[in-house]
Amino acid sequence: MLFEVFPALTFRQPVTVQVDLHGLVITDALTAGQWPRLDSVYAEAITQVGAGGVTTTTTQRRDEVPATFDATMGVLTAQLTHFSTYEAGVNHTAPAPWKFETNLGSVSGFRGAATVGYAFRVPPMQDGLQPALSVQYSSAAAEQGSVNSTGPGSDGPGLGWSFDSPQITRRVKLESEDEASYYESVVDGVRTSAWHHQPRYIGRYVNDFSLSLGGSQYWLVPTDTPGEYVTENYALLRVRRCNDATPCTGADGVAGVLNDTGEFWQVWTPDGTRYVFGATPDSEELFPVAETAAIGTAGYAGRIPNQVASAWQLSAVYARHRDDPATGRASVTYRYHNFAVELGIEHTLLAEV
Repeated sequence: MLFEVFPALTFRQPVTVQVDLHGLVITDALTAGQWPRLDSVYAEAITQVGAGGVTTTTTQRRDEVPATFDATMGVLTAQLTHFSTYEAGVNHTAPAPWKFETNLGSVSGFRGAATVGYAFRVPPMQDGLQPALSVQYSSAAAEQGSVNSTGPGSDGPGLGWSFDSPQITRRVKLESEDEASYYESVVDGVRTSAWHHQPRYIGRYVNDFSLSLGGSQYWLVPTDTPGEYVTENYALLRVRRCNDATPCTGADGVAGVLNDTGEFWQVWTPDGTRYVFGATPDSEELFPVAETAAIGTAGYAGRIPNQVASAWQLSAVYARHRDDPATGRASVTYRYHNFAVELGIEHTLLAEV
């Protein structure tokens, strides 16, 4: 595949170019050591002086451009610094294997708490929407018994560890009540009786919501328009809550299989990028409650009796030019593993981007 960028000038700053090789390169058919590549192609003049005089010949030269290839999407991404003719093809050198990078972390001089973080390198995504994935550890959080920063009651990634993941959460809690039972028995003419006490846990919820996005947390405040929210500090975000009471249709619609409760969220940033939270079954965390409010009431929380969503993880991101609810082709999609923990509280763990 050839394409040309002209005139022959150098850019003031690098430009990201993505070449769609979907259908042109079948990665499963490549042999060992082969991988898609991008070359800068230009003519080079070679001048030679000999007995017969001066001769000039022109030859075609190729210089490989550093690039990454997303085998799932079939997209080759590179940073270009100058105009030229470029050729996308297949080379004979496979990319280097992933290598773990050490990180010694740091220790607080005040409290002595040790902290360490590790960022996962991910290939450049199409449309320039690069996910930031990282895990962090804090010995102070471990001492306090913190096992999770992404949902109530879950085992999370481990004691003191947290996973940075965009999400929207609902305020939920477990209340303990004393449940007493009276027992009486007669053995050999002797009557005995006793009271047995054991705790009974009841889930409660309040429709108070918070958004975690881009390393910041925002408290969400409902507006006079049903389903529309603003942040407490009036950040430049449009926030939409979607459910059977306030359905999202038309330009605000989401294609594909929706989650179990029928309740999910969407957030738009000023550049037109749309973030969808919890629209798929695997990106929704469920929490058992004593009862749920009926549709049309202030406490409505989805269509499942005695269960509400406690958290909605980021399920898809749409760039503005690709945002078409009819096709549902997202720029980035997220998939999760669901598992239940004690007392029927559900948690999700990021599995694939």
